[in-house]
Amino acid sequence: MNLSPFLFSPSLVKNDRNTYEQCVAGKCGISGDEGGYLIASIFNGPGERLNLLPMNGNLNKGAWEIMENQWASALKEGKSVGVQIEPVYIGGSARPDKFTVTYQVGSGRPIRETFVSAPGGI
Repeated sequence: MNLSPFLFSPSLVKNDRNTYEQCVAGKCGISGDEGGYLIASIFNGPGERLNLLPMNGNLNKGAWEIMENQWASALKEGKSVGVQIEPVYIGGSARPDKFTVTYQVGSGRPIRETFVSAPGGI
């Protein structure tokens, strides 16, 4: 299933993880993948399949998590955060090759980053 760009405003309300769906999503990818949340559970992201995609484990626990932690820090400081995540697919693959993320903290300039679903992710 290829998703369109995904818009959301994270909050610090935590949602439960769905470890079963996370495992299923990870198995849709390649060796080294795991189920990566588009909207992390720490931002009240749903645990359903719609919010989970195969993502390289090193990316998920590295550069992606660093970005999420920046959002969480901004929210704790009372700033608003707006996010758009676009999974980018090559061919008919169910696994995104990369993710393009555009986010804005408070009234700052929008930041656009591209993460390759591979070790390191950048």
